[in-house]
Formats: sequence, structure tokens, C-alpha cells
Amino acid sequence: MVTGMRVVILLAAFSGALSTLGRAEDDDCVRGLPQAVIDAEAPGIDKHAYTELPERKAIEAVTLKDGLQFRVHHYGCAHYGLTFEFMVDTPKAENGLTLLREAALLLERLVAADPDSYAGSFLKDVEKAVSQQSHEPGDTIPVIDGYSWIIITEETDAKGQRWIQLAYDIAL
Repeated sequence: MVTGMRVVILLAAFSGALSTLGRAEDDDCVRGLPQAVIDAEAPGIDKHAYTELPERKAIEAVTLKDGLQFRVHHYGCAHYGLTFEFMVDTPKAENGLTLLREAALLLERLVAADPDSYAGSFLKDVEKAVSQQSHEPGDTIPVIDGYSWIIITEETDAKGQRWIQLAYDIAL
């Protein structure tokens, strides 16, 4: 019971801090302006580009020194949302649980490259989702009911490149 309370308190403190960071004076959004979650100077990062977009959105394009390429999409006003989008060269997953496990391994590579990134706490929630039950791609997987959730999907782009998308959304 104490562990569950600790998680709720940690997430509440985290979302409270995020909601005030970079907050514009003239809007009604609870969430602050997007900020990079990947440290461009971390030892395992080869390339990093951060671009702010309209409507409180941003995108980070990252290449790790081990070659993994991914993007982080930032979004939300009443929600704090991040989507990690990994470019992979593996075959399509057999099912949702396999896809979630593959995403967890990709996040582990990111955490190894940038140990202080936000991905470390996200990885713990993804690993918890893997251990809970089987999920299908596109399912909303609650982390804390009514407060935060994960959505895992995959797609192949027009060039035939496979992408795994792992969205993490927290209601503020």
C-alpha cells in the first residue's frame, strides 16, 4: 500500500512541476510549454534536434550512438503527453504483448544512453504493463486509473519503414 501511495505522490509532484514550467501567461492550459526530455549531451546520444511547433507541440529527433533512431512528440494542454516513436527493422509483432515487450527493450536502450531522461520512469510503467496482462495494439493501458495511461501502436510508412509508437499520457 505504501508503494502505491508513493507512486501517486511522485506522479502528482511530477505533473505539478510540469504544469508550471514554461507556462505562458496568456493561455488557459494547465500544462507548461514543452521542453526537451532527452539530454543532447548525455554520453549515449549521437544526434539530437529539438523543434517547437505550434499549439504547444514539439518534436525531438534523436539518434543514439548504438544507431537507434527515434522521435519524441510532445503535446497536450490539460494532459501531459509524450509519444516515443522508434524506427525499427524487425518484423511486425505477433500480438500486443510482444509489441509492448519490444517497446520496453527500446526504452531500455534509451535509458542506457541517457540515464537521467524521463524515459526511466516511463520504462517502469511499461514493464508493469507487460507483467499485468496481454494487450492488443491500440489498447489504452491504465497506469493509474483515470489519471495516466499508455497506448502502444505500430505502423509501416510509405517507404516500408516500421515504427513503434509508445504514447504516455498524464491528466493534469
